[in-house]
Amino acid sequence: PTLPVGTAAAPAAGALVVSNVALRRGGRVILEGLHLDVAPASITAVYGPSGVGKSTLIDACRGRLYERSGSITVGGIDVNELDPTAWADQLTTIGQRIAPSAAPVLDDVRAGTGASDTSVLAALSDVGLGDLATRRTDELSGGQLRRVHVARALVAVRTGHASYVLADEPTAHLDAASADAVW
Repeated sequence: PTLPVGTAAAPAAGALVVSNVALRRGGRVILEGLHLDVAPASITAVYGPSGVGKSTLIDACRGRLYERSGSITVGGIDVNELDPTAWADQLTTIGQRIAPSAAPVLDDVRAGTGASDTSVLAALSDVGLGDLATRRTDELSGGQLRRVHVARALVAVRTGHASYVLADEPTAHLDAASADAVW
């Protein structure tokens, strides 16, 4: 099956509303009867044990899951009606599995935004990594790499390159101080 391809422009603001959603993978029900109303400029945490469907929910909110019923709207428009490229341009994601590259941390955080060094360094400082800007991401621990991706999301939002952040377990495997910095 192919994913729906909408043509509607992606809104730069508006609530993300999940209404009576059922999500399936391979015909198996992952989540059912889900309701969320995420207001702009707010943080909403969805939590539960491993395998409950948190990552699947993020895929559905990104418009990347074809087996769903109910509605997922942003600014009143169903994500399946959005132009997928335009919607992707409004999102920044922090995935569960983050792969390092040989890029310097400064460049990795700046990725696609053209942000100034000052903006990037501020975001790195916010997540407790201000002293690692010149290191390569493949020299970092898993927890440091996760915080690099949180800093990247901060830069994307602060520079207007993203309006929505979808984070999949952004504090997983972090010590208490690092998790506090992420929050």
